[in-house]
Amino acid sequence: TTLYAILRVLIEALAPVLVVTTEEVWQIMREAGWVSEPSVHLAAWPAAPDVALDEAGRQRWEAFRAIREVVMKALEEERIKRVIGSALEAQVTLVVSDQVLRQLCETHRDTLAEVFVVSRVNVQANGTAGASPRAVPGLADVKVERAPGGKCERCWKYLTSVGATSAHPQLCERCVRVVKDT
Repeated sequence: TTLYAILRVLIEALAPVLVVTTEEVWQIMREAGWVSEPSVHLAAWPAAPDVALDEAGRQRWEAFRAIREVVMKALEEERIKRVIGSALEAQVTLVVSDQVLRQLCETHRDTLAEVFVVSRVNVQANGTAGASPRAVPGLADVKVERAPGGKCERCWKYLTSVGATSAHPQLCERCVRVVKDT
């Protein structure tokens, strides 16, 4: 479904530039029954998907982006010190003084790891709820260190689960499940 949606939008968007090529692809799509318009040039311009976040989702992503700015600076500092080479070699610990922010970060640790492009995110509570030296209220500190474990050959993250499965010794636990499902 996703590949079809990408193909259709791509062909429709490129039609004014690649007139003949997109028409040929469109006719193949039409023969397969994927589209009904007789020509790509008669199809409606692709509409932007209607994906809107609710207020809670918007606030959550604003917090994630603000935290990401702080984390990116901390990663760059550690890169300059040669503690890490790439961001995926890092494990980030967020020291949080605000209970709500801590719960948010703990709930979305995997998402934050993807947003920061690091191997792992940990959340640590800080009992003092004073003024934050960082740009994010409630975020007391960001600690960056080299992630433990080996490098997964598929996702390139450094994880302790790499090599845990004898059938795929170069993959992490998550990638082993993905490979088995395909």
